[in-house]
Amino acid sequence: MKKRIKFHGFLIFLSVIFIAVFPDYFLSRGHTGLKGALLNLLCGFFILWGYFIRISARGLKSELNPDGKTLVSAGPYKVMRNPMYFGTFLIGAGLTLMLFRWWVVLGFLIVYLAIYLPLIAGEERVLLVRFKEDFKSYCGRTSRFFPRNLAFGLPVKPEWIREELLSSLTPLAAMIFAIRAWADFKFFGSVRLQGILLILIVLSSWFLVFMVLTRLTTGKNGISTKG
Repeated sequence: MKKRIKFHGFLIFLSVIFIAVFPDYFLSRGHTGLKGALLNLLCGFFILWGYFIRISARGLKSELNPDGKTLVSAGPYKVMRNPMYFGTFLIGAGLTLMLFRWWVVLGFLIVYLAIYLPLIAGEERVLLVRFKEDFKSYCGRTSRFFPRNLAFGLPVKPEWIREELLSSLTPLAAMIFAIRAWADFKFFGSVRLQGILLILIVLSSWFLVFMVLTRLTTGKNGISTKG
């Protein structure tokens, strides 16, 4: 796990260096007009939905499976076997669509599949050995990656959100604003505050929407009432 985190961190660091040095090849000039606004809304939705899925999946796993001996099948795990990886995919897709040229999206998909497909296959082999028939049965009623049913509950607790805000969501938002500001400076000679403000409004609005939805679908004990 630690090696994988270090490797991913190195890839992100390397990507940031290339983006800073060669912005013309990687960064978009910003999405304008109605089409641009709708695209930013879609990207913001992907990013925040991905985060809430990761928050719910990580929180449930830490509470229901602290020792790795329990097969978690509640919340997002009820409809897909790898919700944290799916959340990561949504975040990455939203980020690349919002800030980068279209070819970068294709590059993201290739790199993502090259990293996570072997990782998922290896982890599922371990789970099959550990849980045997229970895991086979679980696989029969869930998909490996994409949720079979989009109307699934996301049990979320305030402490889970606070932890994610401090550990990754706030740094990611700062990175988004920095990349957009750098792109504006390179392409237009100054930072276009309206573009950064629009991204801030989009992310904040979707964050409030997801907060309301999770409150509506979560019981008092933080476990989803949808099952």
